[in-house]
Amino acid sequence: MKENETKSVLPIFVLTLLNATTVGTLFTLISMYASMYFGANTMEVGLLSSLNALTMLLLTMPAGLLSDRFGRKAVLILSIVANISSFLVLYYANGFQMLAISMILSGIAFGMFGPTMQSLAADLATPGAKRMLVAWFTISASAGMFVGPLMCSVLLQFIDMRHIFLGTLGITLIELIMGILVIKNPRGRTVEAGPARKNLSNVISNRNVVCSSIAIASYFFVDSCVTTFFPIIALNVYGLLPSFISNIFVLRSLVLLVSRTFAVTRMVGKFSEKKLLIASLLLPLSLMLSLYFTSYTALSILIVLTGVSIGITFTMGAMIIADSTSPSERGLSNSVYFAAMNGGSMISPIIMGMLANMFGVSMIFPIVAFAPIIGVLASSMIKMK
Repeated sequence: MKENETKSVLPIFVLTLLNATTVGTLFTLISMYASMYFGANTMEVGLLSSLNALTMLLLTMPAGLLSDRFGRKAVLILSIVANISSFLVLYYANGFQMLAISMILSGIAFGMFGPTMQSLAADLATPGAKRMLVAWFTISASAGMFVGPLMCSVLLQFIDMRHIFLGTLGITLIELIMGILVIKNPRGRTVEAGPARKNLSNVISNRNVVCSSIAIASYFFVDSCVTTFFPIIALNVYGLLPSFISNIFVLRSLVLLVSRTFAVTRMVGKFSEKKLLIASLLLPLSLMLSLYFTSYTALSILIVLTGVSIGITFTMGAMIIADSTSPSERGLSNSVYFAAMNGGSMISPIIMGMLANMFGVSMIFPIVAFAPIIGVLASSMIKMK
């Protein structure tokens, strides 16, 4: 990466790290917060995750179209304001309904932020560097996903869980200041966006966008199940403390960060993104072992190992899309990618929550392990240059 490119995208990386820290904090604590403070059952916890993902699903494509036509910065600021509102509601929540409102607001925030910033990173790159710049963007996101759970693990030793959300609110205010004062729309790098219908048609007919999107949806069907229900199993089946559960997510996020960085710096170039994507989608099959190894230690190890899969899967798909789209369609293409991810995240807690009620919550991980096979089949049809 050239020095001038590094300077132009450094604020994007910092802002992405801060935003991902808030995401990591939210998804580390929300299941435990709902269960311990508001008595939410398995189905209600699953509903909260689904509301968040459904909102993201509905917002990502309109956000992509708006960022292509009116600029990335305006959409970015709106997403940060929604994030601030989400944590305010979460901090003052006095019932399940307020938790639901908070998750809808966070869905609005994350639904606009991800595709907008991923597109902005690609916009600022020279043609030969955009794949790697997008890859480093995902690494900054994974760093935040590590910092969030780590912060939770430390703070849970000293303060009430609710007050951690107040600290996260402070991070979102820093995001807002950066978004207003530092982030700028790129000049001379973008192309006038065409009619929305034409752009959508071009994106839907792009095999690499569609296949990468199916792949990420199949994996996040697994990931949403893990982040939603593992804390419930750990609390109610094994009686673990919230700080211990947070530590497991810290390790998982660390594995995610290391695997993503290693894949970008050491494996890309030796292996195609397509091959790495397929290999990473096969890793969740290891969750079948939870059927035979039932201790919390064994289950925790399997949960941590899924961090390898998400670390590689998301980045490879993002790199494929960056290399397969034009600037005028990139925002919409990334929105389709994020919408597919959110679709998998939305459906999973509902389906797996029902299966948990039918077969027991401990049985859902061996079942969900097979979901990414769909992504493997889709990934096999990606056409590399």
